[in-house]
Amino acid sequence: MSVVALIDIAQLIEAWRTGRFNVITSLALLDELADVLSRPRIRRKYQLAPETIAAYLLLISERAAQVDPPGQLGKRKLFNCPVVGTLSP
Repeated sequence: MSVVALIDIAQLIEAWRTGRFNVITSLALLDELADVLSRPRIRRKYQLAPETIAAYLLLISERAAQVDPPGQLGKRKLFNCPVVGTLSP
């Protein structure tokens, strides 16, 4: 990963933390993200320690708007989640 990519990710996270945009997710998406980030190939490529992965997942689960989509979303769950879900309080 290049330094530019790391800076862009840091800027993106900071913009989210300061309220410049909202993140919408679901439990299914968080589970999938945890699975992908925990894969050995991904952990090696991006030098992700288990603690770093846990911190990212905690940040997202605490700060993102969570939707409860009805039924199965299929392969397009990333796109369907914010469209068909209902915002949890």
